[in-house]
Amino acid sequence: MKDMVPGRLLPARARSLHADLDERLAGRLDITAADGQVGAARPRVVHALAMVEDVAKCVADRTRAVDAGVAAAGLPQLDQDVVRCARAVKGIERAYAFQSGFEWRPRRALVVGAGSLGLLAAMLLRIRGLEVMAVDRADPESPKGEIVHATGARYVRTGDRRLAEIVGGSAPFDLVFEATGVARLVFEAMCLVGRNGVLCVAGLPAGKQRLSIPADCVGLEMVLENRIFFGTVSSNRGHFARALAAMADLGTRSPGVLERIITGRLPPERSSEALGEATIKNVIVFGKERRTRS
Repeated sequence: MKDMVPGRLLPARARSLHADLDERLAGRLDITAADGQVGAARPRVVHALAMVEDVAKCVADRTRAVDAGVAAAGLPQLDQDVVRCARAVKGIERAYAFQSGFEWRPRRALVVGAGSLGLLAAMLLRIRGLEVMAVDRADPESPKGEIVHATGARYVRTGDRRLAEIVGGSAPFDLVFEATGVARLVFEAMCLVGRNGVLCVAGLPAGKQRLSIPADCVGLEMVLENRIFFGTVSSNRGHFARALAAMADLGTRSPGVLERIITGRLPPERSSEALGEATIKNVIVFGKERRTRS
């Protein structure tokens, strides 16, 4: 691959391409697994590197200002995070679209999970002017908490408490963005959505958790309170383009905040240190470019 040059960061895994990828790149269709494909529980997204560079070229052709802003935001180190930002862009846009039948003016949002997806969602919601609370297991003094505070949002550590206990009198919320992949938290988040509110589920649950829920009450409240719950994962070319523009905007509003999503650079022999509750994203560096950042 021509882009395999020293210093280039790549995702640890790539997912299968869609059969009609060219058509989907050129239009508005989301990039997902082929229709009817078995085992498509996790819709397959195009290789992050190829997709981001393709869309980045499109954006650069339209406006050099955006391209320059993205470069200033450290985009070359965040290929995979542009994919996540596109997912957040799509989820938030869909939330507004679902309630477009009336004058919906959300003021308060809750982001559950402060990994890179949750952090990017919180940043996008702040750009829209919403009051944002982000909750996660890490300490407020962790990189996650520091980034949330840097964007003007509020950060709360979850610990072993239920979401209702954590947010307290802050509920209900107009928009809840779930980014943990923990099934229990999805159902707890449902109870925190207010009248005309929207819950966007973007996390990907692993395993087969069994939960007991008051299904009748959940359904009744959804109808009477005009609540909307939906899931999202794949994005189209427009979402990627708007994600790049948003990241350029974020780089201008909060210089260095996107680059801080990468919490460490480690040599292969220290790869076991890459996982941790307080970290956001660590990268393994091969060759002469090795260095470690806090």
